Amino acid sequence: MITGLIACVQSAEAVKFLCGSPDLREELFLVDLWYNTAEYIKVEADPDCPVCVHGRYEFLGKMSGTYTLALCGRNAVQVNPPSPKAVDFASLASKLQKAGTVEYNRFSFKFDDGKTAFQLFPDGRAIIQNTGDNNTAKSVYAEYIGL
Repeated sequence: MITGLIACVQSAEAVKFLCGSPDLREELFLVDLWYNTAEYIKVEADPDCPVCVHGRYEFLGKMSGTYTLALCGRNAVQVNPPSPKAVDFASLASKLQKAGTVEYNRFSFKFDDGKTAFQLFPDGRAIIQNTGDNNTAKSVYAEYIGL
């Protein structure tokens, strides 16, 4: 129920913003479910905020660290490096061919040793198979591909 209430408030504020309404609230909306209260709180902007005051958005749209995503129903996790990196499939194949089965072309690299399996793409993204755990997938990526 509370999620519906908050969604309605956010939707109304978004419409006000898009329409340029002078009725747009600029306070923080605080809901306390324990005491059944709601209030608006004035929040002062940091006078030296790089985004609010100076308009610098250097981190907008950037990931920091390795990003993982468990693939539903596939017992696999996609690992995205912090930034795209060119992968030398031939060099990686020469390192891994003694450890398991290696197949690659210019579009993807596949490795399988019976326990660990992954598919790697030219920009460094990989799908680590046989796990649904993000940390295990990151460990496999670091061990076999490198960060």
